[in-house]
Amino acid sequence: MAMANPNRRGILIGSSGMLFIDQMAADIYFQDYWHSVGLMHRVAVICVGWGMSVAVVESAMAHQPGLPEAWTISHARLHNVVVQNLGVHPFQPPAPLPHNPQGQPFPATGFFLLNGQPVQGHIMPWHYRVELRRAQANQPLHYHQHQPRKDHTSPPPPIKPGGSHQVLRLISYSTQIQNYRRATISHPDCNRSLLLLHYATPTSLVPSAHITLRSAVMKTTGKRKGTQRKLPYEKQKSARASAKESKSRAADRKTSPAVCPLPMSPSPSLSSASSSTSSSCPSSASSSSTPLETARDLFLEFLHKTYPNITPRHEYDIVTLGTTRIPGTTEEVLAWVDEQMRYDIIDLGSREAVLENARRALEPVVAVTGRKPRDARDRAHIRPIPDSKYSIRLFPGNPYNSEYCMDIVDTATGQPVNSPFEFDLWVVPNPKAPWLSMPSGRLRSFERCFGIAQHDILPGEEKWLLRDGQTCLLKRPGKRDVLFTVPMREQLQPAFVYDVDVLDFPEKE
Repeated sequence: MAMANPNRRGILIGSSGMLFIDQMAADIYFQDYWHSVGLMHRVAVICVGWGMSVAVVESAMAHQPGLPEAWTISHARLHNVVVQNLGVHPFQPPAPLPHNPQGQPFPATGFFLLNGQPVQGHIMPWHYRVELRRAQANQPLHYHQHQPRKDHTSPPPPIKPGGSHQVLRLISYSTQIQNYRRATISHPDCNRSLLLLHYATPTSLVPSAHITLRSAVMKTTGKRKGTQRKLPYEKQKSARASAKESKSRAADRKTSPAVCPLPMSPSPSLSSASSSTSSSCPSSASSSSTPLETARDLFLEFLHKTYPNITPRHEYDIVTLGTTRIPGTTEEVLAWVDEQMRYDIIDLGSREAVLENARRALEPVVAVTGRKPRDARDRAHIRPIPDSKYSIRLFPGNPYNSEYCMDIVDTATGQPVNSPFEFDLWVVPNPKAPWLSMPSGRLRSFERCFGIAQHDILPGEEKWLLRDGQTCLLKRPGKRDVLFTVPMREQLQPAFVYDVDVLDFPEKE
């Protein structure tokens, strides 16, 4: 076992909820949750794709301590949190890498279209050392322990009364990969336990002030009196029922989709041999699908489309209405905006501070991920799904973050549709070099990752966030699996460059 570095200071506060891609981790607050009233803020980290997480700031009004109202994304407060990418993080490095570059060579903030409306968040890629803190050094973060999860849904569980509370200066995110052992008792009537060991390799992001190496734990049952033995997490059952359950669990493991077996024989894949539709644009990161624009332009586009009768009065209107759908008349919508502004004035101290906050939120130059192809000028790759009337469409996202998007379109009309049939989408190791890839993981659509129910996704807006070069497996009940690999674009610039001597070996032989 590797030894912890004694020079590292801090505490391990656990996983950030990334083992299951449809979970949200939201246990980091600007204020003390149990002793604060007024406008509250928290940091929510959402895994939007295999290998990519996004941190957003959410706000809620609390008229009583510990009882906040519904949380909503606050774009004007995102710059109150600073995220710094310190580079690729080796596993348990003995010391910081020499000349490790500080900051990010690509935009720290990502802009996305979520169910048709703009969302911005700090990019937090896996396998990198990423640090998160408040923008002002004298402002702390508060960690509040949440209650245990009861399922794998997106909304985080409520805060645990009397749970752990830590005041933090800095949170460090990195990736922990480990093997664990799970023991299954062969038969409860055996005089001694015969253990069948199953090995797996889970991947999770661990937010902490230092990285620790957890040892593998094997759970076994001790000796008990009588002929019956209580299985872990189960009530007492008869020997016959226990044996039957063991067989059932073994069968489930054999058919579990989490294994992601690749087809033994060549399966119909989304290859160039299939019929396709693609623009003639050159394959480059600067595709016409991802032009650079300002956040102001993006928010105004949504505002004019959603509220055609409203002319924004100031920057706060643009930020608020350019990222939110509010039902009602023009007067009702503007009254709601004024109420939100009053909350912010109380929080920030003055109207001028609120407007300055909004101006800063509109300044970034962005490449939007999730904007669906609008015409033939926008690059897209379309391949029909075998034994189906639908096709998979891939289109570029932010090239600086190597983001690609997928949606499903009607083959006959080319129109996007939302999950028209039952399927699971998995990221799997590349068959050409499976030993170099990340473990397999199931993907959910970008909208589902943010907690939007399937029936609330607007028609044709559902999309999946992929990465350049990822290999994906589409699994359908009763039909053959479909395998495809996302195109690789030419990198605009090296992700990270270290001041080292490079040995040039042949890539192939």
